Amino acid sequence: MEKNLTGVQGKESLGSWFLGPKLENLDILQKLCESAFAEAANFRQCRHAEDLECITSDTKRSETYTYYTEQLEKELAIVCKDLKKSHNFASIRNGLPQGDRTLPGVVGYLAALLYTPNNIIGSHSPAVTQMEIEVGEQLCEMLGYDLKITPKPWGHVTSCGSISNIEAFWAAQNLKFYPLAVQKAIDDCPEIADIMFGNKVYLPEKTLHQNIQDMSTWNATNLDVDSIVNMASNIRSDKYIKIIEKHKVSYLGWNRFLKTHGLNEPVIIGSGACHYSLPKAASLLGLGRDNIIRIKTDRNARIDVQELDKVLHDCLQRYVPVITVIVNHGSTEFGAIDPLEEIVNLRNKYMDKGLYFSIHADAAFGGYFASMLREDGENLPNKLRSDDYCAHSLLSDYAKKQYSFLKQADTITVDPQKCGFTPLPTSVICYRNGLMKHFNMLKTSYTDSGNDESTGMFTLEGSRQSASAVGALMTHKVIGLHKYGYGRILEHCLLGAKIMFCKWLTLAKEDDNFVCFPVKPLPTGIALESVKLFIKKYIEGKSAEKIRKNKTAMEFLKQIGPDLVKNPFVVNFKTGNAINDDVGLCNKLNSEIFRRMTFTNKTEHNNRVPMTVFHTVIDEDTYPVMLDLLKESLNLKGSGGLEASIHIVLSPWLVYNNHIDMISSTFRQIVLDTIGKITDEPVLHSFMAVGNLSGNTVFCDYITNLKIPSHQYQAVVKLRFFEESDAEKYIQRKEQRAESKVIIQIDTPEVLGKLLDNSKDVPFTVNFYFDVPSAQNRPFLSNVKVIADDIPLYKHVDMTVEPSNGRHEYFLYGDEGRTQMSRKTSKISDCLQVAVLEQKPNRIPLHLIEQGIDVSFFLSEKSKQKNGSVKKPEHIIQYQRADGTLDTSMVNIYQNIRLQI
Repeated sequence: MEKNLTGVQGKESLGSWFLGPKLENLDILQKLCESAFAEAANFRQCRHAEDLECITSDTKRSETYTYYTEQLEKELAIVCKDLKKSHNFASIRNGLPQGDRTLPGVVGYLAALLYTPNNIIGSHSPAVTQMEIEVGEQLCEMLGYDLKITPKPWGHVTSCGSISNIEAFWAAQNLKFYPLAVQKAIDDCPEIADIMFGNKVYLPEKTLHQNIQDMSTWNATNLDVDSIVNMASNIRSDKYIKIIEKHKVSYLGWNRFLKTHGLNEPVIIGSGACHYSLPKAASLLGLGRDNIIRIKTDRNARIDVQELDKVLHDCLQRYVPVITVIVNHGSTEFGAIDPLEEIVNLRNKYMDKGLYFSIHADAAFGGYFASMLREDGENLPNKLRSDDYCAHSLLSDYAKKQYSFLKQADTITVDPQKCGFTPLPTSVICYRNGLMKHFNMLKTSYTDSGNDESTGMFTLEGSRQSASAVGALMTHKVIGLHKYGYGRILEHCLLGAKIMFCKWLTLAKEDDNFVCFPVKPLPTGIALESVKLFIKKYIEGKSAEKIRKNKTAMEFLKQIGPDLVKNPFVVNFKTGNAINDDVGLCNKLNSEIFRRMTFTNKTEHNNRVPMTVFHTVIDEDTYPVMLDLLKESLNLKGSGGLEASIHIVLSPWLVYNNHIDMISSTFRQIVLDTIGKITDEPVLHSFMAVGNLSGNTVFCDYITNLKIPSHQYQAVVKLRFFEESDAEKYIQRKEQRAESKVIIQIDTPEVLGKLLDNSKDVPFTVNFYFDVPSAQNRPFLSNVKVIADDIPLYKHVDMTVEPSNGRHEYFLYGDEGRTQMSRKTSKISDCLQVAVLEQKPNRIPLHLIEQGIDVSFFLSEKSKQKNGSVKKPEHIIQYQRADGTLDTSMVNIYQNIRLQI
């Protein structure tokens, strides 16, 4: 009977699948882990229950036991404190190639850790080895391989995509040159020819079937994968296997093997955008990185098929063996999908001419998007299949076509740890023909458990942890590898990426001093201005849900933007209508923008990093066509590559709660701040110090001057006296004058952004004044060295944005002994206003105050008389709590300081 399900649309499903951006599912995680740990304890206690306990109650009461458990608690506290410096990959502000982890994935991972099985040998991990094989089969099926055919596809878990790729190249190399080893083995042992007799292989070039011993060296080097597997399957005698083994390239090494057969050095072919595991593989396998042929990419960062055709023709003409051609199915930098359909057609074309190569699809990033096209999930209740996010896919027609050809790749890498959202380390290598694994086999007496499920003998890695396989298996079973499961998640992400593409395209306003362009070009024949008009009409100001329900908007988004969810973009300077044409200056801007969106352990409050992105350089060798188009769009002249930021949408939550608008406005602010640091003229800067000195520090507000670009900033800085004696003098002089505000002026012209960036490490010199400096008003403290102990706020005032609708918006900040609020500066501000509170608002946690938060400030209704006058004022602030809800708190003002600007 179907369950009575309500509220099962996208957001509710996501809520049950993930830990949550703020670990909202902590309660269920704790409950499930407690159950899993209890089962693990029961497992240990029930196995040979007659065995005595080793850790007794007397042991636990001992001083030594107590000492070390207390040490454990202390060290854990230190580690947990340091871990808070980490990036929150689950955050909607995250633009890196890793997202949140699934709830079933984490629970499964933690549950398996306590059993610690080693998946190298089936006898060591009888349960989890089967789980690993099941994960491989699940992904083989999702990617299009037919599990009902013989030989059956096969896959297994590795620790990362690099290992999966290297293993695929290793298998392709061993398989390709196996027929030559058989030929030489026949020379040593003619009996092998009798076994092979009748197992003729069809040679398309000669349009005939031929025995291996009768083939030329070139023909034997260019047999297809299945023919070679069939050939090897006929040889089952250990005696003959050992004879063949001694003629393999893996036994002889490249030098002896090539000389023996008179072969040219073989090559691996891929686009310049291939993952860096390719040169690693070439080095490790002894092939040499010089034997990688890199094909340039087209305007969409995909491999140029015409260039590939030329290279293959050249290899055929010169008798150069091609081991494999690598297809990016979601490239590392841009998420580009290579034209697999055309590459398969090229293989067929050259196979008829006598040149054959295997195809490896690196779908480490893009593999899971295949779930968006799978109609499985028939066992789900109907209401769980009604989500609009499952109705149709935002994948372009081009992308869908390439996914339909994945089943023709011989090997595929796919990473559950990426778009499968399972715990690291988890990648999977899938073989179309499962017997291909035997060409990697290295069997030893201690890794042979007597059955074919001991995966270690076929894999690049030896001892392997198994928790990640369990995490992936649980996730697949709970969520489902179809459009109602993973497809729903990735449709959310793809919608977010497509809308963000529109945001990057329209981020800069007409009067802004910058332009921003996505790296991915618009489809040929579509004008930029018409696209912007469409975005303004159908995308801007519309919620993701409204966009989703608009067929016109959805068809538009389907045709533009990235192949998957990676949006690279470049920003350039603009002055009036003139756009900067200096490549070096443009790169300087983008490098600094990226620096402001990265995490370092030196950052005291990592929560102040407003968002994060990936980074790359679009170089002339790898992306010549794309680079030329981008330079033309950005008005850049001259040679050299371009630095770019890549925003990756792996948060399905981005499309909710106006998060996309928040991200785009946040990035806009980063650009404004960064441009100022590069273009501002060095000037003298002043701060207003308000409040008490504590620990030799004082909070200071930057004194803005909206008429001068170099002064168009709002900043709050916690200055520390470099010398304790200067702090004492400061206190004495203030007490003598009983002044509520002090003006601090640096003694040397400087760019504010550079000054504050360097001031945590390098002291700078300032003078202290009572009131505004002038010829008559001399400093009461001169040549004092200070450093910026903390910078709660630093932002360029956006001179294009109108102030809020009459509400008093403030920035609240402080430390354990002080809490202050600075009124937000807008383009019409005429004064700097700082309020010192009597005490910390009791409803706001200290860590939020130290980080600094935005608040609204107003009088309570109780403070107002019927005639409009105000009795004893009661002030209220409104702020957003960690769970996103709004809350209020009463505050008492100790001082309210104003300074005309």
